[in-house]
Amino acid sequence: MSERDIQKLVADHTALQNENAILKEQLALVQEQYEWLKKQVFGRKTEQTSVIFDTDEGTQLSMFLKEEQAVSAPIETIAVPAHQRKKKRTHDDWMSNLPVEEIIHNENEPICEKCGSEMEEIGEEKVYDELVYIPGKFYIRRHIAKKYKCKECGMNPEKSTEPCHIRFADYPKPIIPHSFCSPKLLAHIVYEKFCKAVPLHRQEKDFKSKDTITESNYVELGMLCS
Repeated sequence: MSERDIQKLVADHTALQNENAILKEQLALVQEQYEWLKKQVFGRKTEQTSVIFDTDEGTQLSMFLKEEQAVSAPIETIAVPAHQRKKKRTHDDWMSNLPVEEIIHNENEPICEKCGSEMEEIGEEKVYDELVYIPGKFYIRRHIAKKYKCKECGMNPEKSTEPCHIRFADYPKPIIPHSFCSPKLLAHIVYEKFCKAVPLHRQEKDFKSKDTITESNYVELGMLCS
């Protein structure tokens, strides 16, 4: 056994001795408390304890007179009027009054990338909206992508065994996924914040003060990139 192990054993022995001494002191204190409590409950009653405890039933007497117990003050109640909470505005609420610019994304000669056949147009679908800002004006730029279906995939097993293939025309993805913020609006906010040192709450007030922006279609900056 090395000298280091011997030192560790000596230190552990000393720590256990100290812990044992502390536990003995705590046990002695608990025993004293127990003896005192047992004496108070089962020992001989003094004149003071006879006042506190009923000698016949062994229950604690009340600190109040019986006449005072019989008279209890009536409980007063007040009516709290009901209140209505203002409905939280959604994106559709504040965007419904803005002008809309639609951009149609289509392909001149769509070709199926699976079988190489020509695809036909079967409709169109809104892929996303983005909120555009030019100084003093908001408007919606709505991206609508044409939808195409392959004439051969899933329709003519002799030429192609692929299942029915439908895809959209290529369109630019949002600069921030699942956000209404357009590149122009984000560029304006970043320029005001970092180039001109305009804090976001100042920009909110500036948007509110625009003559072309009303309270019904005003958008807080905290919602733009949410």
